Amino acid sequence: MRAVIPAVLISALLFTGCVSDSPKPGGEYVLSLASNPENLDPQVATDVSSFNIIRNIYATLVDIDDSGFIVPGAAKKYEVSEDGLLYTFILRDDLIWKKKGSKNNPSLTADDYIYAVRRIYDDNTHSPYKYLFSGIENINAIDKGSAGIYAKDKYTLCIKLSSPDCDFLKKLAHPAASPCNEQLFLSTEGRYGLSVDDTYSCGAFFVSDWNYDPYWNENHITLTRINANSSSDYVTYPDSIDFLIGRDEETAMSVVDGKAHTGGDTVGKAVREYSCGTSVLIFSPESVFAEEKLRNAAFSSIASALSEKDNDLPASYIPPHVTLGGKNFSEIGKPVYPKMSREESKQVFDEYISSEKFDHQVILAGDDFSRPELCYDVSSILEGLDYFSAVEFCEKDELLRRYEENDYDICVYNVLPEINSADSFFERLFGVSGYNGTDRLMYLSAIKDISDKAGFALQLEQAFYQAGYAYPICHESVSVMYDEDLYDFWYEPYTQTFFLKYMKQK
Repeated sequence: MRAVIPAVLISALLFTGCVSDSPKPGGEYVLSLASNPENLDPQVATDVSSFNIIRNIYATLVDIDDSGFIVPGAAKKYEVSEDGLLYTFILRDDLIWKKKGSKNNPSLTADDYIYAVRRIYDDNTHSPYKYLFSGIENINAIDKGSAGIYAKDKYTLCIKLSSPDCDFLKKLAHPAASPCNEQLFLSTEGRYGLSVDDTYSCGAFFVSDWNYDPYWNENHITLTRINANSSSDYVTYPDSIDFLIGRDEETAMSVVDGKAHTGGDTVGKAVREYSCGTSVLIFSPESVFAEEKLRNAAFSSIASALSEKDNDLPASYIPPHVTLGGKNFSEIGKPVYPKMSREESKQVFDEYISSEKFDHQVILAGDDFSRPELCYDVSSILEGLDYFSAVEFCEKDELLRRYEENDYDICVYNVLPEINSADSFFERLFGVSGYNGTDRLMYLSAIKDISDKAGFALQLEQAFYQAGYAYPICHESVSVMYDEDLYDFWYEPYTQTFFLKYMKQK
């Protein structure tokens, strides 16, 4: 059940030097971006190409590894208070800011993270990321006694939350949480992140070259290692990364759909799969399925029939790659599907169908849906209940338009959370289904204990399932195909970004 989720494509890798059993830094890698980065200012950037550069040139406090778990970043360690409200980060004291040709290389400090968060909340920034950090108390307060984010000293950052948030660290790993040095930002006079000369970096690499012309075919952006930011316990391995912009060339690493891939045969290739989304059946509130009893009868029949065909439905709404504490959500539990025999389902349908005539009913799905055969299976199963429908596939923009206009009877919709959290998934799921779960979402986000949060998430799945607003039909996956001699690169499917600081080649 793999699907393409539009993302940066990484392709055509070159490597110089060799890596032994004890790998040493070195190597020049040539990769590709689908499009030109729009803006390397992390507090305002929204496109995937920008995110892929940002994740590699800035140092977030923590990062997310290839399994979806939090690992140290610019903060070498951190502590969370017993009540879950106060986060204290001890920063590495040897990281610097750098840009091409710059002789002014100030240290990365706690103030840079404070300024970044305050920029997000400054209306003049027009940042779309206020919601990520809305749990921080009194963001703009200056006095440490009342401020929700403050520096205890130069390399100690403190953040106070108004209520516990088990997934707060994941928000701090988002590209938007990258630091910003106030003096360097102001020195660019409104052009921060728009060119080589206006982009300051504090992560593994700095931008050493950026050429883009829509009428030219040699567009690229080059990142070079910041040697000062590579220490014994925080080593940056590649010497440089050269991103080719908008090129379609032989690939050594790419996001694929499981059916085809760009770039030659599969000899010497390996694949990693990230189950990060869930396709759900949504029943239009303007159709006969406005009746809850009919929705449940329909899905009960679908679930029963698909199980008999060995097409088991997902064990959970929440995709397996979402993590909670030290586990993937797929290890935590699953909701109980409602049980109804086919005879009972048919009886429910007869009750409604007998007095209604249904012509030209539509099951709507995107043309990139990974399991198109399921749509026809659903149509066939409903036909056995005397509900006749036709399957229509359309492009994403058309799907969204028709969904918003209720121009469908049943819609197959892929729910992809914005960050790796149950909260983000449910927020998206409730939003597309029309289910009013605001209070429950707030409660889920405020649970301090991880075990309690896992338990409530399962209860929330069950309640949502019984309400019948949307039903999971399959999990969606992103697959990354790469040369099998590459290792220690991380892919984060929610921001659709690669982290290349530790990448090596055998």
